[in-house]
Amino acid sequence: MLAEYGDLVRYGVTVNVAIVQPFLEMAEQLARETCQREWDATGPQSKSFYNVRQGDIITLPDEYPTEVGVTVYETATDSGRLLQAFEYQVESGGRIRLPVYDFVSPTNPQLFNVRRDVSVTEALRSADRAAPVRYARVNVTFQASGVVPAPVREAVAMIAASSQLQAQRKASGLKSEAMGDYRYDRNGAELSVPEDAWEYLSRHTAAPLPGKRFAKRGQLIW
Repeated sequence: MLAEYGDLVRYGVTVNVAIVQPFLEMAEQLARETCQREWDATGPQSKSFYNVRQGDIITLPDEYPTEVGVTVYETATDSGRLLQAFEYQVESGGRIRLPVYDFVSPTNPQLFNVRRDVSVTEALRSADRAAPVRYARVNVTFQASGVVPAPVREAVAMIAASSQLQAQRKASGLKSEAMGDYRYDRNGAELSVPEDAWEYLSRHTAAPLPGKRFAKRGQLIW
């Protein structure tokens, strides 16, 4: 679970599991779908990304992955090439910055020329073929941490509590208060999402970030 029943108490909710549980589950599902994250997953995981450009930044469902492995596929039928650890960067928030290459070494087609001490002239002389601008698929394996960031936990609790309170007011015939700036319908139930909750979730989204090509000819520069 992304939040505990006790987290809702801070927002004026009297915890009755039978009543709270549906709102808590819907709030968690909204957070996962909105941010494209699986914070509470643990153990070995695998995530594929399709039609990825060199230098792009891809984002994993986990914000604190370990034992990361990246395999790139030039085509759909390609057997793939496992990148070496120095060829990519694992950044904060579970983001991975892919490398940028200009060519492939003819001495070993499976290895891209990433030697930083190779001069431009030598690199161009040894170039066999141009490196692909895009990969058909990039597959990332990693160990998931299972860590749920505090702001995410707080956002889920806020959404669940706000939604339950709104439902209670509606059932009592009272006018609904403008506690949220968004309404999310799920299986006939309406979730109320406070603005602060959106702010918390926005800090932990896995929305794709475009990469920038900073490489010079024959070199790899981050």
